[in-house]
Amino acid sequence: MHLATYPDVNPPYLFPAYDSTVLRAPGEPLIEAPADWVSQSPGPDSRRIPVPADGADLLRHHAGEPIGERIVIDGRVLDSDGQPVPGALVEIWQTNAAGIYEDPSDPGFFPHDPNFTGAGRCLTSADGRFRFRTVKPGAYPQAPGQIYRPSHIHFSVFGPTLGSRLITQCYFEGDPLIGRDPIARAASRGLPRLIARLDPEATQSEGSQSALTYRYDITLRGPGATAARNGRPGQVANPSQTIGPRYGYALMFDGSEQAVSPAEPGAVEIRGVVLDGHGQTVAYPDAMLEFWAPGQFARARTGTDGEYRAVLRKPPASRLPGGQLQAPHLNVAIFARGLLKQAQARLYFPDEEQVNAVDPVLGLVPPARRPTLIARHGLRFDIRLQGPGETAFFAF
Repeated sequence: MHLATYPDVNPPYLFPAYDSTVLRAPGEPLIEAPADWVSQSPGPDSRRIPVPADGADLLRHHAGEPIGERIVIDGRVLDSDGQPVPGALVEIWQTNAAGIYEDPSDPGFFPHDPNFTGAGRCLTSADGRFRFRTVKPGAYPQAPGQIYRPSHIHFSVFGPTLGSRLITQCYFEGDPLIGRDPIARAASRGLPRLIARLDPEATQSEGSQSALTYRYDITLRGPGATAARNGRPGQVANPSQTIGPRYGYALMFDGSEQAVSPAEPGAVEIRGVVLDGHGQTVAYPDAMLEFWAPGQFARARTGTDGEYRAVLRKPPASRLPGGQLQAPHLNVAIFARGLLKQAQARLYFPDEEQVNAVDPVLGLVPPARRPTLIARHGLRFDIRLQGPGETAFFAF
């Protein structure tokens, strides 16, 4: 199987024009996941993530007025059958109007705005709608002397199923930098689904200023995803896009690394590092991991030493939608600069040898690669994105 799995739905993992993919794209074949697992298994439960009442109004998060052009991003979250997805958590993060993120990892080429943080959250309405008020983000260079990235807003969306978790980026129509941006171009034929369209008739008064409205719908994989790929009726999902390195101020929250208290009976601590194709740690601020099991969710990021930690309760054995017994496990999603789509894995426990041996999902993995999904004793779980000992990742 080629690594550009489902190229009509998501960008390939390896896109050399975006050079960060070269050492972080999985090099081994992805493991084809059972269709019912992807389409019917619940996705991560985002209810632990706090959603303030004014979370979608980024213009009101400070006492003063932010600098910049006011805009509204208005859209819906839909599944691949075109049905609205109500109650989906939508998170955004972006630069200020000058082109700087309020994250400590931003190199700070441009000035901060004390009245704009650039992070927001909301839940979609019954008809799948979201509406963010913000300022138009500024373009910025990745490094001194480099061409600027186009203005964009990062979106994180939690859909209802395992296959519908999405991190992507939204660009703005008419921006001449889009065609020069390797991250945007990685979306290939899917790029039009990443561009917000100006709706001049929806301009709204914002006191002494007006806010231009941009329309931007997000389609997640859902029941019609397979049909869409086969050319039958259905909507193709929005392409994913890299999380980038400057997400922590928006996506991390107090206690995000702990799904349960470390003192709770059955609580376990998972530790490990993320490694690239040269065996180097993917350290702060580049990588974020999500761990989940039914009723549990933790979000961790790698530190300056490349190590992460997360605390969860060891889950019991469970069953696939088809009724097959699964060994206790945690779902793991790895997001990083250089991953155009998250790498999806599972963590199995080393003290469950008998049930691990008959787990139907672990059984899909070639025997030589199965140890990459089983934590070592002491619950050490290192993730190798590429190279010798590469972690077995699943194709969604």
